Amino acid sequence: MKVLKSGHNESLVEITIKQGLNRQVRRMLAKVGLPVQSLKRTRIGPLKLEKLGVGKFRPVSKTEVASLKRTAAGRSEERSVGRGTSGPGGRFRRDGTAV
Repeated sequence: MKVLKSGHNESLVEITIKQGLNRQVRRMLAKVGLPVQSLKRTRIGPLKLEKLGVGKFRPVSKTEVASLKRTAAGRSEERSVGRGTSGPGGRFRRDGTAV
């Protein structure tokens, strides 16, 4: 977490998470008493979302596709390390705990 701007009534922070569950950032900040006014996603994996409006899309470059494939391959390896076939399989309850 990096504080970009600090004020008396509000602050602007940058938070980086590797895997996000639904409303995870809001819940994390609520746990420490910090209400969230708004969130803005700036990246999805290696893809930067600069200058991309709400509901807009753009073509993905060959370089970005290669980067996504490398990222996905690395995550697949991370998930398989130390986990047998009886693991939770990525299923979670609404509170974020594994099923």
